[in-house]
Amino acid sequence: MGLSTQVEERDLEVHFSNEGKVISCRLVLEPRTRISRRFSFIIMDTLEDVNPCVKYLSRFVLEGRYITVEKKTLHQLCWQESKMTISSSIST
Repeated sequence: MGLSTQVEERDLEVHFSNEGKVISCRLVLEPRTRISRRFSFIIMDTLEDVNPCVKYLSRFVLEGRYITVEKKTLHQLCWQESKMTISSSIST
């Protein structure tokens, strides 16, 4: 599971906009190589836009790979991003 390294932010925006309004999409890249880490953060406009994404797009094949869609709150995303920043600063 996880995104194909061929998937770009625009692909995700188009794909998720079929289920609702996409506010932002950020594909997470390896800082040094700029290669996809095979996951992204997509912010939808409303909870009503999120639920169909989780229901219909999880286990969907995108660019030859099954994707997983999980619902997270903005608080959870901020915490996860801060942990990534801390871990990447420790490893450098």
